[in-house]
Amino acid sequence: MHPTDEKSIRFLATLKEAEPHDFIESLQEWLTQDAEASQSSTIELANSVKSPENMSGSFDTILAVAGQMTGLGSLILAYLTWRKTMSQSVEVTPPIRVRAELNGMSIEIDGMSDTQITAFVSGLQRDEIEMPNVGPE
Repeated sequence: MHPTDEKSIRFLATLKEAEPHDFIESLQEWLTQDAEASQSSTIELANSVKSPENMSGSFDTILAVAGQMTGLGSLILAYLTWRKTMSQSVEVTPPIRVRAELNGMSIEIDGMSDTQITAFVSGLQRDEIEMPNVGPE
């Protein structure tokens, strides 16, 4: 966990590697097509690298801002479904770092198991923030 803006409820997904950008675009499309995630959040693509040599127009970050913790939960569940779908269709783990930011803390999501993610989202839906115990189950 890392401190962040106290008032924000955000979902961030960033490429860990320079290529391929199709993973981030696939996740962004998945999130915007998920009815619950897209109704409760503003989802945008961004380029986190601000340098003259990176003017190609390719995006490497998804920033989604949710109005409530349940909206964040919808985004995380949509990510979990996308992750399961990707693991069945490609032979590599998508090189995407995913984190949730709420109540001034940043929580890494991509390293969690499916069970840990589901338990974390259940806590969000009850307005109880239970910090996940990340590691082997």
